[in-house]
Amino acid sequence: NLAAGSSARNLLNIDEEMIDFAVVQSDWLRHAVEGTSRYRGVGPNEAYRSIFSVPAESLTILSRGDVRTKVLGQLADRRVGYDTSNPYAYLLMQNAIEAARINLVSATLDAKVGSAADHVCAGKIDAYVTMTRHPDGHAMEMLSNSGLQFETLNNSTVEAVVEKHSELVVQRIKHLDARGKQQVFSTFGLTAVLVTSRETTDAVVDQLLEATFGKLGKPKTGKPPFSKITKKVLVAAARIAPMHERAAAYFKARGWLD
Repeated sequence: NLAAGSSARNLLNIDEEMIDFAVVQSDWLRHAVEGTSRYRGVGPNEAYRSIFSVPAESLTILSRGDVRTKVLGQLADRRVGYDTSNPYAYLLMQNAIEAARINLVSATLDAKVGSAADHVCAGKIDAYVTMTRHPDGHAMEMLSNSGLQFETLNNSTVEAVVEKHSELVVQRIKHLDARGKQQVFSTFGLTAVLVTSRETTDAVVDQLLEATFGKLGKPKTGKPPFSKITKKVLVAAARIAPMHERAAAYFKARGWLD
């Protein structure tokens, strides 16, 4: 059985052997494994095993074109507004600010005027920070209609954040600019992790992996199905919870895991 409800409920259902696999958000898996946050009372749980992970929401910064910045560091001392509908926008931005060693001005916004997205489009703040999955239609609409642009993070900033926070992964987001030219910005974000228990048999794990990846081809046959970044994300959850032995063997046999 595969569940996709809330992360906390899914982990509980695995603990109670109600399901074999569940999709959980990477930060909640880390809390459960390490016994932090809501799991402080029960302590660490070493029974979880990761299968693979995929990108979820990414830290996304959009700035006004007339501000003429392209890299996070150039936003120093600028007025920044946050997507209040997603608390991760602020939390993850603080990680980026700390790693980049810059100061930003958290703008006080008039809710009667609209959201932070409305404020940046109206020129009342310099940049807008959100957490979103890409491609994001709303973000692309803001780029094309309001003259905004994506801010990229320096590789050193991204790597410093990811090194410190095992629940986060490097992400490279491709998009088309207003002229139709492909651009890429670097950021980091959470992942969705397929989790199981260490008690799950190899046969059950193998059945799931074959159903998921079986049509992608065997090793040394044609072009690799994943980029280097995608391969890193695929196995990133192993930094939080050990990868199930059968999953590790499966990915190694396909050349997706070193």
